Amino acid sequence: MVIRPSQRTDAHSISHIYVQTWQDTYLSVVPYTYLLEMSVDQQEKSFYDELKSGQIASFIASMLVRVLKHNPCRLFYSKINGTYLKTVRMPFAGEVMDVEIYGWLDASLTWQ
Repeated sequence: MVIRPSQRTDAHSISHIYVQTWQDTYLSVVPYTYLLEMSVDQQEKSFYDELKSGQIASFIASMLVRVLKHNPCRLFYSKINGTYLKTVRMPFAGEVMDVEIYGWLDASLTWQ
């Protein structure tokens, strides 16, 4: 595996992975219409702009993640040494949902 900073030319690939992952993972968790309306093209523009401005350096840029509490795979973050921090209620896809927040102080712990 090669880990390198993201480039603007990566925006399409990142967007495709992002949209497909959301549509596969959250099918029974978030409203179907929200997932159906997700667009690789729209997401690509957003990622391209963020990469261009330097707001994100890679697809896995943050060591703080928010995951819907009803996501059955959310415990994955604990298994890769993420620390559960708190649960908050956030507006999402026209509803208010419980979101769990996990974080890492040392990003290298995710690879052990």
